[in-house]
Amino acid sequence: MNIDYTPYFVYGTLKRGESRENQWPYTPLKILPAVTTGTLYDLGSYPALIATGTDQIQGELWFIADEHFAETQAKLDTIEGYPTLYNRIRQTCITLDGQEYQATMYTYVEQSRLTDAMKVQANSAGYCCWNNQPSG
Repeated sequence: MNIDYTPYFVYGTLKRGESRENQWPYTPLKILPAVTTGTLYDLGSYPALIATGTDQIQGELWFIADEHFAETQAKLDTIEGYPTLYNRIRQTCITLDGQEYQATMYTYVEQSRLTDAMKVQANSAGYCCWNNQPSG
């Protein structure tokens, strides 16, 4: 039996281990580490991604069964404040083992609020990655 799915790329509070991981309405078929391009900003308790830029943004691809698509998207739209705080787009994402997917992801709308000081810098592996773990 072939199950169709929709991949979602998440890079912030919806990732495993983050504050909104438990708000997904359905268990994913699988979760894979992945990257996309753009620019990532740290807004404190959550991140902002804009699709312009060439940084490698690290996150996760959550594969949701198509039968759960409508409810999942409605729930994520509410969490992400779509369309006033975040916009929903489809963009190419690549898993760490090289598989390419067109994934749904949320990008930040209020770009005028973003400053260079908020930009997430690449780690030693060359990826920009947000997490809400306290430092110190």
